Amino acid sequence: MSISATQICNLALLEIGAATLSSFENDQTKEGKAAREIFHHCRRLSLAHCGWNGAKKSAQLTQMEVTTPIFWTYAYEVPDDCVRILSVHPSNDPNTVIPYELQYQTAGSAADETEYAILANTNQLYLRYVWDQQDLGAMSPGFHDILSFELARKFAVALSKSEASKELTDKQLRRRLTIAKAIDGQEDYPERLAEGSWHRSRFGRYSDQLYSS
Repeated sequence: MSISATQICNLALLEIGAATLSSFENDQTKEGKAAREIFHHCRRLSLAHCGWNGAKKSAQLTQMEVTTPIFWTYAYEVPDDCVRILSVHPSNDPNTVIPYELQYQTAGSAADETEYAILANTNQLYLRYVWDQQDLGAMSPGFHDILSFELARKFAVALSKSEASKELTDKQLRRRLTIAKAIDGQEDYPERLAEGSWHRSRFGRYSDQLYSS
């Protein structure tokens, strides 16, 4: 489905009764400036809500040369484009899953060079994850709705639309996310594995957030 950042932002702005954009890239109104500040944060946040079909990836992970903490034998690099882990496997067989843990680990010689690592007790590791998909056209209409909702919540604060913000509740988000998952899931083979709940926020650091899958 072909859809632009301008269209997604305008859906959000209409939801709070604000003026729409002429162009995401060039609009110099307060709405346009706010859009460019918040869009990619909201896009990554929306991607992290669930295992969207248009943003799934698999990869064999690279071991890190670090001293692992007690209980774990190996540490693996998390892909730079990962926004949410779906499942971790000891082989490329998707029916096998193993326990793992996420921790900050010191990488390299400098003590302040830390990054998130997946800790496990197997000498090879495969990951299914949601990646930082930037092509809106690759995503389902359900994702577009969730992204516009997250944008509307940020716009309501940035543009001082206090009355509108009262309507943009977590309860409404959960309801819309249920519908969005159903739309997205209609295009997918039924999942056999429970999805994980880890989200990486891409602003130069990582953070954990739990979402129901």
